[in-house]
Amino acid sequence: MSTVRLVTLGGLRLEPQGFPRPKLLLLLAYLSLEQAQPRDHLRELFWSKSADAGANLRVALAQFRADLPGVIEETATLISTGISCDAAALLRAFEATDFAGVVALYTGSFLEGIAPSGLGIELEEWVLTMREFLASRVLEAHLRLAEDALKLSDTKLVERHAIAARHVPGAAPADPDSLLRLHRVFEQINHPFANDLRREADELGLTINRNMQMIIPANLVTPTNLPASVDVFVARDEQNTLKNLLEQPETRLITVTGPGGVGKSRLVLEVARDIQQSPGFAGVFVVFLETLTTTETVVTEILRAVQGVPQSDQDPWRQLTQRLQTKTLLVLDNFEHLMPFAVKLEDLLEACQKLKVIVTSREPLRCAAEWLLRLEGLPVIELAMSNPEAPEHAVELFTRRARRVQPQFSLPKHHQKVLEICRLVQGFPLGIELAAALTRAMPVPELAQALGQHLDVLEGALVNHERHHGIRAVFEHSWKLLKASEQRALARMMVFQGGATRTAASFVMEANLATLVALVDKSLIQASADGRYRVHPLLTQYCNEKLEVNSLESQTAQSRHCEHYLGLLESLLPRLRGSEAQTALEQIEADIENIRSAWLQALNNQQWQCFDQLADLVLFFDRRGRAREGLELFEKTIATLEANPVNPRAEHTARLANYLINAAWLMHCLGQHTPARDRAEQALILARELGASGQQARSKALNTLGSIAKASNDLEAAIRYSQEALESAQVLGDSSREVICLSNLANAESLLGQTPLAKTHYTQAMKLAEHLGDLASVTTTKLSLGHLLLHDPDVELNESRDVLESGFELAVREQILSLQPHFHVNLSEVYLLLGELKIAQQHAETALQLAQAIAEPEVEVEAILGLGRIAHTQGNLEMAQHHYQTSLQLAQGLQDSLVLFDAMLALAELQISTDDLFTAQPALERIVREATPGSWHHRKALRLLKESNLDVSTPFVYGPLRP
Repeated sequence: MSTVRLVTLGGLRLEPQGFPRPKLLLLLAYLSLEQAQPRDHLRELFWSKSADAGANLRVALAQFRADLPGVIEETATLISTGISCDAAALLRAFEATDFAGVVALYTGSFLEGIAPSGLGIELEEWVLTMREFLASRVLEAHLRLAEDALKLSDTKLVERHAIAARHVPGAAPADPDSLLRLHRVFEQINHPFANDLRREADELGLTINRNMQMIIPANLVTPTNLPASVDVFVARDEQNTLKNLLEQPETRLITVTGPGGVGKSRLVLEVARDIQQSPGFAGVFVVFLETLTTTETVVTEILRAVQGVPQSDQDPWRQLTQRLQTKTLLVLDNFEHLMPFAVKLEDLLEACQKLKVIVTSREPLRCAAEWLLRLEGLPVIELAMSNPEAPEHAVELFTRRARRVQPQFSLPKHHQKVLEICRLVQGFPLGIELAAALTRAMPVPELAQALGQHLDVLEGALVNHERHHGIRAVFEHSWKLLKASEQRALARMMVFQGGATRTAASFVMEANLATLVALVDKSLIQASADGRYRVHPLLTQYCNEKLEVNSLESQTAQSRHCEHYLGLLESLLPRLRGSEAQTALEQIEADIENIRSAWLQALNNQQWQCFDQLADLVLFFDRRGRAREGLELFEKTIATLEANPVNPRAEHTARLANYLINAAWLMHCLGQHTPARDRAEQALILARELGASGQQARSKALNTLGSIAKASNDLEAAIRYSQEALESAQVLGDSSREVICLSNLANAESLLGQTPLAKTHYTQAMKLAEHLGDLASVTTTKLSLGHLLLHDPDVELNESRDVLESGFELAVREQILSLQPHFHVNLSEVYLLLGELKIAQQHAETALQLAQAIAEPEVEVEAILGLGRIAHTQGNLEMAQHHYQTSLQLAQGLQDSLVLFDAMLALAELQISTDDLFTAQPALERIVREATPGSWHHRKALRLLKESNLDVSTPFVYGPLRP
């Protein structure tokens, strides 16, 4: 690709080898100049009239891959090219003020000889616009070089560039400013073209006076003082919203609000430029208010913008109101420090009925006539998202800015990391620009990693960037405008993790609603649709600094935060076992990071009494599939409890036993059965030391040991532990614990083939759970009972399906994430046996995705096995073998022998079906040796050995199995 060059100036061709597809070359030209583009945009632009635009794009990309490998770069959503292009090089030279390079590159008009008609309206317009735009850059370059040559008194060079500027191929008629400058140049060297230009101006209705100034009729060009744009504006959705607001007759004052660096000024100026280019307004003016310190100077500054030098003998207000009687758009940029002028602004609107005003400010003006448009960061799609139609404005901005400092920057190569960077700065244009500028010194992956650790890396990325030379400067400007009470409240927001409800914010920050509203209005706190308050991530480290300056204030904030969230847990945890469990789980989920922070704070302060109830949070971590996070929290608590023995000793021992049991359970959920057993046995020893007072801990420890024994294939021990745990629960009269023990007992009985007993105990558990309103336990029991019925040959498959479907509905309704992949695995097997292969596949694939998302490796193995069985049934033996071997490899890394046996049996069945009997035999014999006699796996392995006429050294125990 490095030797290939796309020529677009003076024609359209590929050098050196050529390429016979003009439309595809045009596509390359478009990508070279517009950079990475969404697939859907290219389809609509280049094949708008085609019945299948997508197919045309795919064919084009295939053509590139075949004939020009490496020229096109693709992601799931974007297409780009890194090909060398003369027009793109010209624009880079212009941005670098290399005007000699610009004129050297311009060998003719853009796509000369290519007729734009027939390309589609939008593409035709782009070709014509780009042709004129590139020519205008060349005209400007020649003018600059001519003006520089004037300073050196190089008449010949002046004449050469001035004549070239006069006759740039592809250029539109010169605008008044260029016409005037060109006239001045020719006038200075006494060139006859000066007279020609004066006559041209006269024909256009323009006049060049004796002072060589251009007088422009009001009906020809809308007067303006808007600064010229120095770079391409990256579109954002709010652009059309603002234009639509301006078109409404009743909309006369619009305030665009948002934090510093969010792009308020740039958006408003871009819209103002669009307005100035279209008829309707008699003038479009901007006033930059940042340097003004008093409201008294604002009127004079506006007058200077719209009229020029004010007349000293007249009242400025009267002059201004007289000047603004025609339809005028006035932009007032950076208004936030001049709020008292808002009253005067209303008076101005009243006096000038045709005036419209756009204000940019970090907070609303709170005027009766005000319409608000709040800006947030540019939208950033999720890393895993692959929707070709998703907008990527943030990525586009990063790419354009990165290519300023690194012209060969390749987006497809770094797409995922660029998305990550844009997400880290929350789509803030200033943050994106600062990060992109750093690509000149840091590789993109390293930049993403650095930003993930600390956003201060952005400081100093750009210099002389107006007042936005860094995020810190933006924040300091906002901080100084706050009242003392607002500064205190904002600093205290730093103790929250993931935001806070209004109740929490008010308590911890000791701030009333008015203070919260003021901080939201100043764009320092975000009020989300979910009713939570958050500080923008770009501001957090600076707010942290403000909080840490005052240690007493920091301690107070931490203390109140801990008090609030421990109190919240105290009210929510008792509801986790009742009919309100789902609501309680959702509330905990919303504040889990704050709860974790409060937990660790209480642990650090050794607030031991709090931890008697906090242990029940294990239910949240289990039901939400967040066992790994919960285990980390419980292990820290255990280490602290063991390192700090306190009196009364019995209370401390009971507390420690409880946490050991919960840690054991979470380890068991993660497949860490050996350390889980160690923790549970430690807890059982402590419970027995406590005697009668340790009965509840004893029941919990035995129950956990029973579950671990089942997973380790020690089914007789599982039954023994579960029976002992059940007896303890019944002695205590603990119905909730009894439900769990009955279910675990039935699980072990089911695996041992004691189906009638298992059914009885599942039924008892379900009735008791329904009586208690414990829907989570009802759901778990339905899963286990459905699985039992699935493998019972005396039960119709529809009965198993109905139980599993009703349980799955409960799991979804109650949002019990940890059980949902289990239901999908079992439903996949049911539908496979019913011959509904498509439904079976959907369930297996969903199970796999969910299992991977919540780190359930055992279920992941079972889901892959399900996919293998489906492929096996379809006759795709190669795919089935791949799935079986993958599941076996994963199972070998776990500590769950039952899951391992499942994988071994599936692969053995495939090998037997292909007459590879002797490869299957060792695995089957291992299962017979190691599985509990009479268990399902033991019986299945014996049956396969017998049916294959293989030698069986173990006594044959044959029981019923579903075919």
